[in-house]
Amino acid sequence: MLNYQSRGAQIRHIDLVGATADSLKDSLAGIDTVVCALTWDKLSLQWPLIDAAKAAGVKRFVPTDWGTPCVRGVRALFEQASAFPNKSLLSSS
Repeated sequence: MLNYQSRGAQIRHIDLVGATADSLKDSLAGIDTVVCALTWDKLSLQWPLIDAAKAAGVKRFVPTDWGTPCVRGVRALFEQASAFPNKSLLSSS
């Protein structure tokens, strides 16, 4: 991460436990890209972060993806992970 910081990237660590989109919005102000890096068991914490990124005007959101392709209805974790890219930052909710 230090290499990215030396090239101008801002690294922000945000506590997502119990967070809401409203409480996260100010933390994302002025950010162009959010890269979410959660462990597989915390995937659901990504939803308020996505909503906050959208509200803050973030241009790109890179979701955590801990799944491999498979047929729908086989693995719940894959189903949950595959829903994140479909929640576009550009569409209104």
